[in-house]
Amino acid sequence: MVIVPVEGRFQEARLMDMNHDLTLAGWATDSNDPDSFFRPLLSCAAIDFTDQLCPLVPPRV
Repeated sequence: MVIVPVEGRFQEARLMDMNHDLTLAGWATDSNDPDSFFRPLLSCAAIDFTDQLCPLVPPRV
């Protein structure tokens, strides 16, 4: 994961080039680290404990 901070006046242009997987704006959670927030939701370990709707990890057969 590469986090690229973008100044507000350039944000729209960067979004329109569609060269990103995730846009995070207005981060406001109890965790100040995006990895601590997303890893439990999207990692391989999340499959056994959540409904994990994001297809980042292939289903087990």
